[in-house]
Amino acid sequence: MNLFNSHRLVSLYLFLVLLSACRGVQSGSSPLESRDQTIVDLVEKHLIAVSITGVSMDAVALHVTSISSEPLEILIPAGTYFVSENSSVQNMVARHAASASIDPGEIVDIKVESACASLHLTPPGPADTFAMVRASELPEMGKVIDQLNSTPVEYPVEQAAIWIVTDDASYDELGMLVGGSPFGQPLILEEDAVRAMMLTEQAGVDIQKYSIWQDRFTLLPKVTAPELVTWLGEQIAASAASETDGGSQATAQSSSTDAGKEINQFAFQAFGSSELSAIDWSAMQATGAPNTSGCGDLPTAWSSDHSMPGATLELFYDQAVIPTRIVIYETYNPGAIFMVEVLGFTGAPPVYQGSPRVTADCPHQMIIDIPDGYEPTSGVTLTLDQENDAWEQIDAVELIGVLP
Repeated sequence: MNLFNSHRLVSLYLFLVLLSACRGVQSGSSPLESRDQTIVDLVEKHLIAVSITGVSMDAVALHVTSISSEPLEILIPAGTYFVSENSSVQNMVARHAASASIDPGEIVDIKVESACASLHLTPPGPADTFAMVRASELPEMGKVIDQLNSTPVEYPVEQAAIWIVTDDASYDELGMLVGGSPFGQPLILEEDAVRAMMLTEQAGVDIQKYSIWQDRFTLLPKVTAPELVTWLGEQIAASAASETDGGSQATAQSSSTDAGKEINQFAFQAFGSSELSAIDWSAMQATGAPNTSGCGDLPTAWSSDHSMPGATLELFYDQAVIPTRIVIYETYNPGAIFMVEVLGFTGAPPVYQGSPRVTADCPHQMIIDIPDGYEPTSGVTLTLDQENDAWEQIDAVELIGVLP
């Protein structure tokens, strides 16, 4: 082949490449323009047609038909919002992202894990149809969906978090979600609700502006997960601080927030595993500074409603501190306390554990010195073993510690 013919072949090859590129641009069918787009993008560009029907409280079904000449990747982001075409049926929101591949002319069905976004409306079923938009108009919704997808949790927690921001649901309203039948057991339990509250707050949404915050004192005694007890206790303490003009209580000997300073404080909130009444001998009688005169069966101190082993008293404080000492003011049958724990330490040993024994010294101050190594806490739990009907009564519990 001579040099002239070689140049002609190269020129012809370049011409064909350029012609092919131009045809691709003119046709508007480049895969780069149609692949890896959200389902709403593909619908708006008339590359797919979608019909959406209900499945249940936790899913919707998408029937997708390709009308493109190119293969497509269908992406359904978490937070995609499905608006019911029947005003009496609940809207839905995608809890998790979903995806599917579709070839030209193909039809695919996609089930999208979703949550209800309209608490008091009728649950969706196969006969219900939906329109689709990119996201809810509620800015909090996107934040919560992102948080739920970064912290995997079970469906009841996801549904609770979504109902909190879409419907301002109280805990009683969350209990409307039941399993099995309309008369089944609630699916959202106290611990699910508190975890949903925590995740909502971690998403940057102010949980205290929602109705479920009013249920905090009802929920707290029913929660056992240490991280939830600590989180809710700290939220309660912070709320109380803001309501008392800077957070200092009259019973606290210091309200300084200087790191490294030791402060003394008495509880502002308490919960007993039981109590003799809602006022006299109630758990709240153990809050604040000591106010019971002498020793005796007096209503100004907390008493459980039984003498069986295992009665507990949980107390919460305004400031989280690195604990150094706990002082328990016992005003009747002192000596039944056999374990004292500070809240928020999974697997950490109790700060005190011993054998219960009634002492003649009454009233009595049980002083517990706490070794180094504990992180800041704003809560204390006492566990009692009241033998031989020797019901103990506790007037106050003082937490001493260093501000972190």
